[in-house]
Amino acid sequence: MIDIAKAIEQANKKQSKIDASTIQELVGLSSPRVRHLLNNLASQSNTYLEVGCYLGGTLRAALHGNTLEYAAAVDNFSMNPSKRVEFFKNTSMLNFEFFEEDSFTLDVSKFKKPFELYFYDGHHSFESQYKAIEHFLPAMANEFVYVCDDWDMKKIPNATFSACKNLNLHVEEVHNLPGGENKEWWGGIGIVRIRK
Repeated sequence: MIDIAKAIEQANKKQSKIDASTIQELVGLSSPRVRHLLNNLASQSNTYLEVGCYLGGTLRAALHGNTLEYAAAVDNFSMNPSKRVEFFKNTSMLNFEFFEEDSFTLDVSKFKKPFELYFYDGHHSFESQYKAIEHFLPAMANEFVYVCDDWDMKKIPNATFSACKNLNLHVEEVHNLPGGENKEWWGGIGIVRIRK
């Protein structure tokens, strides 16, 4: 089982398998602490899904130094089409399956293994955040850890917990990591252990 508290504790100390020089190379909309967190969580996981990749900084952070059985990522670059080439350049060294399509029309049966760790940083409307759980639920392991960026926006946890309630999911553990003035946790990170 993924020890979320330990992963957070290490990230707070800026500790993970990501060394100081590599952390400087990771570009994108995130913070070093978030990147260490994803790396620590992924180091305890067999499978990883990322939805909303932008420049690939968080994907690279999660997978750096970790040998997973299966990793996948989804993005259609609708936020900034000009960043597509940069994403592929930044992630060329990684072993993952990429789906370049709209996340909510993607056929999730295409994934090769159920996911134990799921990082969502796609569109942040209430509807999208709800669908982030609902649409991808069939692709999740019976117990999985859901990590969501920009958690400080109240509609995001509200949508997440509404989806969990309506889908009869068991919320086993919740961690709220506020972004704060220094954006140490960027726009806030929510981590939820969910059991089907």
